[in-house]
Amino acid sequence: MWDRDGKTDSPLVGFAPMRESIARHALLSGKPVLMLCGDSHVFKSENPMSAGNANGQATHPGLLVPNFQRVVVHGETLPLEYLRLTVDPA
Repeated sequence: MWDRDGKTDSPLVGFAPMRESIARHALLSGKPVLMLCGDSHVFKSENPMSAGNANGQATHPGLLVPNFQRVVVHGETLPLEYLRLTVDPA
């Protein structure tokens, strides 16, 4: 949902409502928000909705959410790995 559309530097249009909803809810929460996703990907940890996003993804004007972090977990590529998280509610 954060990829460019392949023709321009714009993000994929079909995911705009979902990105906007995530941004709105994350900002309203005022707390850190972690999104975990993945299928056949390699590990990535980033904030695709930050002003300093330099990961090759499309920019998202108006969706600057400093308290958002996305983690793409390792998928079916080799070597197989896993991710262990510890969450401190404090």
